[in-house]
Amino acid sequence: MTTAWDAPGVDALVLDLTGVGFCDSVGLSELISVLRRSHETGVPLRVAGVHGTLLRILTITGLYGSFEMYDDLGTALGLPPGSLGPGGGSGGGPDGGSVTPAGETADRPARDIPPSAVEWRSLPPDPGDLVPAT
Repeated sequence: MTTAWDAPGVDALVLDLTGVGFCDSVGLSELISVLRRSHETGVPLRVAGVHGTLLRILTITGLYGSFEMYDDLGTALGLPPGSLGPGGGSGGGPDGGSVTPAGETADRPARDIPPSAVEWRSLPPDPGDLVPAT
């Protein structure tokens, strides 16, 4: 991620998480660090393709609303629907599309995560005040 932030002329950073099926506390801490860096630098952060377990974790922790979410990479990049091929640009957006807080989409049903698998913590309301767990 350091390389992306240090590149000259970066107007926005898009994270394509379509292929991410699992995210532990280290991955969550990295996402929080990237979010913090976005706020510090004023560079918009767009997150695309969040689904399954990661979507559930971000929803449970209250972090889902802290990110500018898009259903897919094409939409996050502002491309016309379908320009990246099948599944690459459905035309959804941060407030629309098929992703729901429950983690269900037309082609991906939500998965249940046992409560014991999630560590609950109180998080400050301002994403700029978030501190990764140590």
